[in-house]
Amino acid sequence: MTKHKILSFGELLLRLSSSGESFLGEDGQVVVFPGGSEANVAASLGQWGVPCSYLSRIPDNDLTSQILSTLTSLGVDVSSSLLEGDRLGLYFLLSANGLSKGEVVYDRKYSAFSQLKPGMIDWDRVLDGYTWFHWSALTPALSESLAEVCREALTVANAKGLVVSVDLNYRNRLWNYGKNPIEVMPALLQYCNVVMGNIWAANKMLGTSVLDTLGRDTAADIYFEHAKESAQEIFDLLPQCQHIAYTFRFMDTATHNL
Repeated sequence: MTKHKILSFGELLLRLSSSGESFLGEDGQVVVFPGGSEANVAASLGQWGVPCSYLSRIPDNDLTSQILSTLTSLGVDVSSSLLEGDRLGLYFLLSANGLSKGEVVYDRKYSAFSQLKPGMIDWDRVLDGYTWFHWSALTPALSESLAEVCREALTVANAKGLVVSVDLNYRNRLWNYGKNPIEVMPALLQYCNVVMGNIWAANKMLGTSVLDTLGRDTAADIYFEHAKESAQEIFDLLPQCQHIAYTFRFMDTATHNL
């Protein structure tokens, strides 16, 4: 079995979380965590003993140094990350348990990562020695420039023969630079071997079918059958795709799934 070495690429964020009834929390206190989908992937892999690295662009200060040290302690190589720029992106989460879906306010405009431009990363050098590249739809959602940065990375990853995986994270509040996901994502997803997400995100990004009648009370076997149909559409659209993983989760109340 191939032992992979994985590079995860995306924006490192700081999460300010409240489980109370307001974003400010009780007595004005919130809990602060490092965040970011791709950083979470790297942290999980590191704790499982899988060789992995994380690449982002963040300012060089005491706060980011501590965050990188935390990732390093979890087994993540952060030496590829760029210590440049002025801002670390933030997001504020109002959620009953800090994990399940809640209200989110983003404050990531003009962050160091959001200012990445094509040509700023030497992808041939960065990807040397890796066997797997992971990214998510959150990055091209931020700007047209970052969509092009993703294309640069994916082109080099394919040329080097890396496995490429993507998480179809869909956040409608992020796609605000004049393009819809379906105008951007299909061209990027052509490079991918592994696609993860759900049937609704796939519909937004690839135009795959999704039934309007699906809901909380729909039987599981109907969901599974529709997932197979949606996955087959993706296989037909993306010749390089070999594996598709869909998830389903529903919350009846704010504390459901606790």
